[in-house]
Amino acid sequence: SQILGIIFYLRLPTITAQAGCIGASAIIAVCVLSTFVTSLSLSAIATNGTIQAGGPYYIISRTLGIEVGGSLGLLFYLGNTIGAAMYVLGAVEAFQTNLDYYGAPAEEAAVEEVDDLVAYYEIDDDDVAEEEEYVDPNEVEADEDDWFGSTEIASMVTMFILAIMVGIGMKYVNYTSGMFLSINLLSIISILLGAVLFGASVWDGSLTSSERVFFDNVWPHFGPDPKTGITPTFASLLALFYPSVTGIMAGTNRSGKLAKPSKSIPKGTISAISVTSLLYFVQVWLVGSVVSHKTLMENKLILACLAWPSRFVIKAGIITASIGAAMQCLAGAPQLLAAIAVDDAIPMLRFVRPSERDDPKTAIFVTYIIASMATLVGNLDHITPIITMFFLLMYGGINLCCFLLGWVNAPGFRPTFRFYHKNVSLFGSIVCLLLAFTISWFMAVISIGLFIINYIYIRKMRQRMDLALGELDSYEGMGSMNRVNNWGDVGDSLRYKITMMVLMSVQGTENFHAKNWRPQLLTIIDTDDTGIPYNTELLALAAQLKKGRGLNMVLSIKRGSLMKAGAYDAMMATRQVLKRYMYREGLQGFASIAVTHQDFSDAVIAAVTHAGIGPISPNIVMMPFLKDWKSRKSRAEQVIKTIQGITIMKRAVVLFKGSASYPRKGDKIESGLIDIYWVVEEGGLCLLIPYLLSQHRLWRKHVTLRIFAVATDPNEDLDRLETAVIDYCESVRIEAIVNVIDMARSTIATDMTNWHHGSDASTGAGAENPYQHRMTISKALTHDLEGATPRASSHKHSNFESPVSRSASPQLPGSPKKGSPESKTNFSGAGDLEISGSMVENLQRPAMGHGVVEMTGEDAQIQTAKIFNNVIRFYSHSSNLVVTNMPLIESMSSTQAFFAYIDRLSMCVDNIMLVRGSEYDVVTTVG
Repeated sequence: SQILGIIFYLRLPTITAQAGCIGASAIIAVCVLSTFVTSLSLSAIATNGTIQAGGPYYIISRTLGIEVGGSLGLLFYLGNTIGAAMYVLGAVEAFQTNLDYYGAPAEEAAVEEVDDLVAYYEIDDDDVAEEEEYVDPNEVEADEDDWFGSTEIASMVTMFILAIMVGIGMKYVNYTSGMFLSINLLSIISILLGAVLFGASVWDGSLTSSERVFFDNVWPHFGPDPKTGITPTFASLLALFYPSVTGIMAGTNRSGKLAKPSKSIPKGTISAISVTSLLYFVQVWLVGSVVSHKTLMENKLILACLAWPSRFVIKAGIITASIGAAMQCLAGAPQLLAAIAVDDAIPMLRFVRPSERDDPKTAIFVTYIIASMATLVGNLDHITPIITMFFLLMYGGINLCCFLLGWVNAPGFRPTFRFYHKNVSLFGSIVCLLLAFTISWFMAVISIGLFIINYIYIRKMRQRMDLALGELDSYEGMGSMNRVNNWGDVGDSLRYKITMMVLMSVQGTENFHAKNWRPQLLTIIDTDDTGIPYNTELLALAAQLKKGRGLNMVLSIKRGSLMKAGAYDAMMATRQVLKRYMYREGLQGFASIAVTHQDFSDAVIAAVTHAGIGPISPNIVMMPFLKDWKSRKSRAEQVIKTIQGITIMKRAVVLFKGSASYPRKGDKIESGLIDIYWVVEEGGLCLLIPYLLSQHRLWRKHVTLRIFAVATDPNEDLDRLETAVIDYCESVRIEAIVNVIDMARSTIATDMTNWHHGSDASTGAGAENPYQHRMTISKALTHDLEGATPRASSHKHSNFESPVSRSASPQLPGSPKKGSPESKTNFSGAGDLEISGSMVENLQRPAMGHGVVEMTGEDAQIQTAKIFNNVIRFYSHSSNLVVTNMPLIESMSSTQAFFAYIDRLSMCVDNIMLVRGSEYDVVTTVG
């Protein structure tokens, strides 16, 4: 009934008159092509498993995801609901139209004394038919005294009766639909038989012999429409006809009512398309070949005039076809809405969720209200195009589902229907999209816009539900038991296949060329037994590095055994809680919990080795600084071994000593500072990480990067170093304010670059230096300073009581101008600088060797750490983050010396990051 409707009776003859039999056949072929390919895709999916209630919504939501399925399902529901109103209006108008006024010769009209406005022929005073003038059925005025004369009232009454029938039970709908279909087929047979008899000159119906002209409509004859005066185009006729083929989902909409959907849907859908398409082609060529072009153009009820034995059979056919189509829409749409509500795809629809899926009373009532309101419009000509768009989007979605299922070639896709191909489905999806823009590009854009709005809304709601259920799980200890349903949509398979294709094509190791290098983080974090992290600022830091567009993995190591009863469930629950905290900080990545009896260092090194796939594996390991290292000596030893192992594997290491003051998601930074104390050059990582942080939306608008280049050679030209750093920053496209700090009379260079040979095996002391670990920035940027002129007196740093920095000149684009508050030294808030007289005296001694002061090894290092801490606290007391190089473990005499050095270096500094590179360049001056 939905396919053989009003368009078959009233509009197809007009299309034939304008486009000719050839053009009308082309229009039918294009429209049927989209539905036939869709039916093949639908059949393949339907035979791949059980199709539950919701039909096309169920298919798309389980294939493309709940967001896409819910968005398209809601639009498809509205299309069916408003379509019911359109069909009811058509039935009412057909009932109000008196066919006695149409198709009769002039003499009969005169005898009946019909008003000239409704006569088929206009008669002059001499009763001579001088001019034939067609009167459109829509211009006939109904009797004002007839209660059924009001289209709106009659439509609402009819809609109410249909809704009652649907609410009583589907068996009555099926019985009534069968009866209506029989009347519909009888009227079609009457039309075709009448056309054959008319062509054989056996039956004239309500026409005359002069209107019998053979093959007068084979070729297109585009001309002004007798009613509107508008000349249609092929595209406009395509838009006029397409709604007639949108009934192919009638059975699928009620998939929950079918005994065997996997068998009924393919047979019913393909059979319906084949039979109705044949009837369309037969009507076009049969009627178009025997009726004159003038008659076919002017007489909108030409099929009623041809019908044998009576034109009133056509009226019954039009009414029953319209009522049957409306009933099918009212029966399928509530099932669709109830399925969306049951899946909780759209939370605001929870009130229509039925107590039992087979009894959607509330959904039927809501559908009736929407359809009745649509009938009040009276004329849905302006709404019809957007309804067509909703259907086309759904058909395109079905085809896309089948294509993706075939393309990913998942083992789970095993349809018993064999007459399909993924490329045909892709072609069908493209055809549906092209048809949408051909019919009305404006309505197509609106429909896609509505789809996007629905998609965003559903996605946001699902994320909130996921977070809420995650919190419930953490309180109830239920792990992932209450998580939002995972229906195994094709998105996972699609991402998997694309990932595999990309991974197989990526060459090399995790350390790419500097032009392509990006941080791939493995963040080691401690959590309690429930999964709540102790160092949430570390998660915030990892999240803010996402501008590097790299991989993000978070690992928490638990000591124990998975063989213990309940250990696995506890691990998964802990992982879920950790993922929730990652989501709170905006960290997109993978969370993992390792339960092992191995030492901490072995577990981390194993994770670095095995995490990721091929080149997509960690190149930076980020860990929190062990603040309680004095009381956890065993763990401190493990951290040292971990750093050493990571260094041997040529990965970078970041130690972060943070606090609650570190900016995180939701905070607002009014005037941010990230200070970089650059001592050694080891590939540029110490500069790149702060730069990537500054690109995050939390920092981007209100942050300034400041580079403090640390001079470590007493013979170094500070002006030359300053210029070299400025030039380097410009060449690698990093905007920052450059300053120079003189720490030549300290052990900073040896602490960061050289090994001390000692006897502590735990730190690797006594081993030969297999390679030069790092170079000071002086050697790296100025290359050869052996012949450099000694520094001028204006650069003289006699002591560290008042350390002096020099602002970069010329300044980089975007840097504060000289004299601005940012470039001036501010002594307020510098804190208690712990510099003793003996310390200053030692630092004023003449430099020995490469400028290292003559102190005992560990004492000198602690003094250097104090000096460095004073410098940092003086210049960066208001900074949000301090970044500097990590001292070499190999330069320290023991594990305790390493932690004491960092502890003293970072004293009273809220947030400090210590970086050790991987020996690979991560920035380059090459374009």
